[in-house]
Amino acid sequence: MLPNLHTLEWLFESTHCMERATLFMHQRVRHIVISAPPLHLQTKSSFFVDICARMPHLRSLDLRVPYAARFIEADIIDLLRSLPDLEKVIFPEFYFTSAIVSELSRMTYINIVQFEHGAEQGLGEEMDVDPFAPHLKEGAFPVLLDLAITACLGDVIRFMTTDFAPVNITSLYISTYIELEPEQLHTLLVTLSGQCRLLSELYIKLLHVPAKLELIPAKQITYDTLRPVLSFRNLSTFEVTHKFPVNISLEEIEELASRWPSLETLSLNEEPLVMHDSTLDLRALIPFAHHCPKLRRLGLFMDASATKIHLKQELKPLSALCVLSVGTSKLRDPDTVAAFLSHLLPPGCELEVGITWLYYSRGTNRRLDGDVLSEIRDCSTPWDTVKELLPVLIQLRREEREKSRALQEEVEDLRTRNRLLMDKVNIKANDSCVIV
Repeated sequence: MLPNLHTLEWLFESTHCMERATLFMHQRVRHIVISAPPLHLQTKSSFFVDICARMPHLRSLDLRVPYAARFIEADIIDLLRSLPDLEKVIFPEFYFTSAIVSELSRMTYINIVQFEHGAEQGLGEEMDVDPFAPHLKEGAFPVLLDLAITACLGDVIRFMTTDFAPVNITSLYISTYIELEPEQLHTLLVTLSGQCRLLSELYIKLLHVPAKLELIPAKQITYDTLRPVLSFRNLSTFEVTHKFPVNISLEEIEELASRWPSLETLSLNEEPLVMHDSTLDLRALIPFAHHCPKLRRLGLFMDASATKIHLKQELKPLSALCVLSVGTSKLRDPDTVAAFLSHLLPPGCELEVGITWLYYSRGTNRRLDGDVLSEIRDCSTPWDTVKELLPVLIQLRREEREKSRALQEEVEDLRTRNRLLMDKVNIKANDSCVIV
């Protein structure tokens, strides 16, 4: 059926619906998004055999599985071995086990290895990726560019320093739910800056949530922790998420921005779960306007509760910015904050508020306390007012700039006319002079 079909999406819950998918499978299909067989089905492998036999030239596989990887790991490995043309795989989180990654490393054309968070993609279990220690051989990952893994940072460091590690990747996404010390993150960044010289995108999600959320200063990420990111030659995107606010000063933000003119995306932990003791205020946005002309997305955790912001000079807009994410930043006076931001944000720039923590794996030790969720909602409410005011104020600022520019052009035109007129008067005066 449908002989010209190249992309098939077939998501099902019952075995009966699963079997109907084979009606649309044929050799011209190149991309598939499909549910795995139900856990209770004893012959899961037969369904994967159908996929391989009917669609042997698949280039991308997006597999949705609502149970742990260990129950289907062997079948997935057999499936990968039978699809030699695969270029891209998307699995649920916790599905890139050591054995599956080892198998992927031997595939000729794999260039994208990604996982998706959330129940829609599937629900794996953290124990399946602990430890994370794939066995790599010479020639591993010959064309890999984009890699996403969930593991403790120590395992990631060992993986990236082993022989035949995928050091030519350009994008790396790392998530971990295990408690760590800031020194481990620093070591990871130092390691990656030395090993992965082509890296342009780096995402690090440190998603451990303790039973009691209480700020521990010694466990905060600092600027010194993150300083190795400035050693990456090609890095233009960097995101880090952590439960505690980053301990970074306005002067350090100035240094970061001034040394990173190629920056395009920066999310500097704008949504910590401990929402106090921010070391930054709204002035932290200004250095990026001066030094980062390509910046399209910026996320910062700031104390925006100051009632007045004194400016010594006219603000330069963040002309390329498309998204400003303030996460769980607090504010007191929405009108003042909206007025300040209207100087910096270009028309159409989106203001994002709130958290993404709820989209990640929700194990029993990672559920957010009701008081935390209530505090997050309280933080978000004043920002809704800012979001309503901003488009109007930005448009007014734009009109003011256009009027000012038009007035300056008119003044320059009058000066030019006056200068030309005076030149003509002087010429006539010289011509009428009589030398005696």
